[in-house]
Amino acid sequence: MLYTRIFFCYTVFIMMKELSMHIMDIAENSVRANSPVVKITIEERRNSLSILIEDEGDGMTPEMAEKALDPFVTTRNTRKVGLGLPFLKQTCEQCGGKLTIESALGKGVKVVAEMERDNIDRPPMGDLADCLRVLIAGRPDVDFIYSHTVDDKAYAFDTTEVKKELDGLSIAEPAVAKWLYDELRAGIDELYA
Repeated sequence: MLYTRIFFCYTVFIMMKELSMHIMDIAENSVRANSPVVKITIEERRNSLSILIEDEGDGMTPEMAEKALDPFVTTRNTRKVGLGLPFLKQTCEQCGGKLTIESALGKGVKVVAEMERDNIDRPPMGDLADCLRVLIAGRPDVDFIYSHTVDDKAYAFDTTEVKKELDGLSIAEPAVAKWLYDELRAGIDELYA
């Protein structure tokens, strides 16, 4: 049993080598908490990087929010450990930052990850466009609002606007999912150009 837990922890650690995987994990938690909207805000300025993920889901008590940072506490029935937030907290602290969780029952959750942008231990952002495409296409019933700032450049993407333009076509359609990826990739690439 102990070896199974250690192997699982190691496997999740390997998967979470990119910040986009942490973002996906937290956004998935928001979706599972019945949030109709998930807001993802990334700000990169000088030597600071902050990732803010907000939802309007079921929320947590302050006690549960504190326990969420313990790797051996989870609300899922499929496994006995929850490593997403604890690993992100560890990453933030290794990179001279911190992780905070604000929540109340019925009021949603706000997760803020802050770290030094240029810290040698900071994981790469990863394929954020693909992460967002998977989230959006995988949950067409949820609206995702994404904004990203890099120094003086900004990019925003809101699925509520996209859905209006689709005029009844599902945002999960393969052709739309491909367009989503291309649009997000172009916008994110422009930030770093």
